[in-house]
Amino acid sequence: MPYQEILSRAWQIFKRQRALWLFGFLSACTGGTYGRIAFPGFNFQIPSFPHDGAAGAPPQPLPPDAERWLSKLSTIPPHVWLLIGLGLLVLLLAWAVIVLLVRGIADPSLIRGALRSADSGQTLTVAETFAEGKRFFWRAVGFYLLVGGGAAVLAFMVFAVGTSIALFTLGLGLLCLLPLLLLAIPFTWLVELYLEITLLALAVEDLPLLNAFSRGWEVLKSNFWNAVLMGLLLTVIHWGVGLAIGIIFVILAVPTFGPLIGFGIALQGHDLALLMIIGFLFLAALLLIVAALDGLLQTYLQSAWVLAYRHFTAQPPEPESAAPPADAAPAPEAP
Repeated sequence: MPYQEILSRAWQIFKRQRALWLFGFLSACTGGTYGRIAFPGFNFQIPSFPHDGAAGAPPQPLPPDAERWLSKLSTIPPHVWLLIGLGLLVLLLAWAVIVLLVRGIADPSLIRGALRSADSGQTLTVAETFAEGKRFFWRAVGFYLLVGGGAAVLAFMVFAVGTSIALFTLGLGLLCLLPLLLLAIPFTWLVELYLEITLLALAVEDLPLLNAFSRGWEVLKSNFWNAVLMGLLLTVIHWGVGLAIGIIFVILAVPTFGPLIGFGIALQGHDLALLMIIGFLFLAALLLIVAALDGLLQTYLQSAWVLAYRHFTAQPPEPESAAPPADAAPAPEAP
């Protein structure tokens, strides 16, 4: 399998088709080929120093603004907290629907745009790329509903079984499940590989939803080791570039939040709401930059997968039958 040629052609598609960058960004924001990048978390421990310098001095009280803010939270009635929880649940469901709809148009558009670029070589616009993928919208939505619903049911079953084993064996049974958890890592990766090929079958070959699952399984079986090697290669590229993006996030976050935290310490908790708003805006800007970089990576990876799938399903041209010469005698008819 020409891995180097596939990666090189994917790079050419990435550079030429800038309209795909938008759909790669949307795909990365909603999951992408390999999921979102796990951003590092930071736990800033701010020590408190007593004024009199005594080692055993009691801790200093909270600033007045912070105490008033906490006292207001304690006066909120329980039914208000219930309404707040229901409101957050509604927002979460609405966000899940938005993510599903965006991904239903972003992934097929990205795949079809890369496919058309590989076939024709012409530069596409955003409108042309969108037109390529919109007719696969409902099939892609159904695909993600089936996959997400199946994953949710499987996760609930694993949680229920693990909880039951932990309760009946006082936690000792979980030690026996560690080898199964280690085996689940490559198994999950292979399932993701199969789902990627299934989505490619749906968009590249224009198949119905259920037929795409059977076609994906057929392509994976007939090209198993080539698909595994291609998946490992793209996974390494994803991890390497993802690590670089994470380093960029840290480089941008430390000089941004360092002075902000120092400013908060100097204010001793005053104007806490203003500091929270500023910190949220800075964090949103950093996440937007990282998502844009991840979108570029997603565009390249998906282009490589399209080219790999075309190689998996390529059939050699059938040899044309030789035509008989003009002066040849006709074949005798069968009795």
